[in-house]
Amino acid sequence: MPFRPSTKGAGLIRLVARPTIVDYVGGAAGDELALILFSQEAKVYPVHTNPADFVTDLNELRGRNARGATSVTVGVGAAIDLAIKEGEPGLREVVIFTDAGDEAGYDEAMWERLLNKARDGGVRVSVILPVADAPPRDTKRDVWVSTLAKLEE
Repeated sequence: MPFRPSTKGAGLIRLVARPTIVDYVGGAAGDELALILFSQEAKVYPVHTNPADFVTDLNELRGRNARGATSVTVGVGAAIDLAIKEGEPGLREVVIFTDAGDEAGYDEAMWERLLNKARDGGVRVSVILPVADAPPRDTKRDVWVSTLAKLEE
């Protein structure tokens, strides 16, 4: 489950993303869960079968700010790799919580590789985005719209 803390959306994380993640994980007892924190690199936390252990990892992120540019493709790629490695065939899923902002750039070839990797590995990818009509602050609209389109694919 990739997760990107935002320096701009601390309230969004505290009020929306974190409770949503905790509720989602709470209903996943017995499932294998792993948190992946990403910016330009991905930090993969251990795989847990106990939701409380996952929430403990999530709690480590409180007060932590992202630094520099981020790329959602880094988190998606790491999550797909982990799901293929750890997940049971037919039960592999990645859930991404992101605002689709602060992208380092739009790379059509990268998105195609990620989509193919997910399809070939039998990984279902779900994206949870906050509802917004405008890009996050300091994010170019064309990059944001392109990222949303690729996340939708």
